[in-house]
Amino acid sequence: MLKGWYADGHINKEIYDKACNLYQAAVDVRKSPQREAAKLAKQNSSDEQKQRDEILFKQPSSCHVGDCSICLLPLPLDVTRYEMIACCGKPVCGGCLYASVMRDGEVALDSKCPSCEQRFPQSQADRDLYRMRRAEANDAAAILEIGTGCFMKEDYSSAFDYWTQAAKLGDIEAHYNLSSLYYEGNGVEKDESKFVYHCEEAAIGGHPLARRNLGAHEKDNQNTERANKHFTIAASLGDDESLKLLEEGCESGRVKKDDFAAVVRAHKAAVDATKSPQREFASVALQQLEHDKLLFKRPECSHLEDCPICLLPMDLDNEKNGMLACCSKLLCDGCMMAKKISEEERSDTDGKCPFCRQPCPKNEVEMKKNIKKRVDANDPFAIREKGLRCYEKGDHVTALELWTKAANLGDIDAHFRLGKAYSLGEGVEKDVNKQTYYYEIAAIGGHPSARFNLGAHDFNSGNIDRGVKHIMISASHGHDLSIQTIKQIYPLGYVTKEEFAAALRAHKAAVDATKSIQREASAEAQRNKTWPYVFHPDKGSHISHPRNF
Repeated sequence: MLKGWYADGHINKEIYDKACNLYQAAVDVRKSPQREAAKLAKQNSSDEQKQRDEILFKQPSSCHVGDCSICLLPLPLDVTRYEMIACCGKPVCGGCLYASVMRDGEVALDSKCPSCEQRFPQSQADRDLYRMRRAEANDAAAILEIGTGCFMKEDYSSAFDYWTQAAKLGDIEAHYNLSSLYYEGNGVEKDESKFVYHCEEAAIGGHPLARRNLGAHEKDNQNTERANKHFTIAASLGDDESLKLLEEGCESGRVKKDDFAAVVRAHKAAVDATKSPQREFASVALQQLEHDKLLFKRPECSHLEDCPICLLPMDLDNEKNGMLACCSKLLCDGCMMAKKISEEERSDTDGKCPFCRQPCPKNEVEMKKNIKKRVDANDPFAIREKGLRCYEKGDHVTALELWTKAANLGDIDAHFRLGKAYSLGEGVEKDVNKQTYYYEIAAIGGHPSARFNLGAHDFNSGNIDRGVKHIMISASHGHDLSIQTIKQIYPLGYVTKEEFAAALRAHKAAVDATKSIQREASAEAQRNKTWPYVFHPDKGSHISHPRNF
């Protein structure tokens, strides 16, 4: 303004110079070394943040887990599909590991590490020894593993020390683990700045989960643009959850459709790069091995478990057991007879359930009412029994619906009956796959008849070894048909002498375990028709015997 006035001649030069000097003096007063230093620091901080962001938001060339040390293909993010070998600490994918084990088995060699050719550790003690040796040599992966072991034992302080050491040696996973400690406050005080720092270090090293956590942190702070950048990088490394978050952002308009489409392509490329025929074959084979390990593990008891009163194993003959209509508990006839005798000795006409102590139903109408109440309460045993009643009336469709509901609620016998329905084609079309599926669930739950049927199916299909395994297990639960079958196939050479002897002993032990003086007395009373329950149905029985079909 003064310049304009001076140029127009409104003020003379002397006044103009004096005004300029006063202005400069005022500007100089506002300046100080501290203010200049603060301004310079702010400028430097801004430059450093820009440089940090350039590094932080640069797409990593690969994921932090790297490549398989044998086939050199990128490792998948799923930690169950590769293994860090204890002897050398090298990551080996499931495909190469499985191929190595199969090769050594074919040529009858001791299993060796496919990376360093050292003998595989045979025990946990061997693995710990290898790990300690590597840790003493400052192997970051070994130190990380030791820290993880401490963390699993809830020794967070030691875990922090080991992970800090591994992080200083450049381990990316250690940075991610430290960020979790600072976020949760385990072993250290919660510290948001340190959480962010370690997450950023891990993210720069290609850790998708750390990158996703950074994105979530930025999203919580309303920094949508930075959050989407993090999610995009994580998804491009193959992280499924980050892709889902971006999909939600696309649906809400926070992410452009073209950008999302590009991320989908990058995600697919990252996932496809981890696949190979060898890995897919190994994955299926290992899943089958895990399934068979579970399937052929002998259950501790049959699906009927123990009588809740005498605590002895239930007899597999359902005619020797009874379901209590009031509480749907299965009791042996020995305990039921003892209860009846006790009531008669005490002249107790208001008989109560020996388990739940509720009054027993006096007649069939009351019993059906109680069962209906149990069905309405989603009692799987009662629902299955109702399905049996429908089956006996020829209503197979309703029976299957009820058994399916009971099976979903965890009833083992319902799975067996569904398997048999698919085997016979009653109410549904025959389906071998579904038959096997339901039989296997029942067998894992300890159902001897389901196990025997599986064995018979495998035996008839030419899978002799699997069939014999199933029948041996069902025989060990006291299943009579199974032991009879073993006696028939033993002379044919399908079972060794030792296996045959073991099956006989196990079957006898299982049958003897179900015997008691009470149960023998009950059986004798029923044979002689001296048990009041047999001769006086008009007095009312609150027992419903489970039926086979």
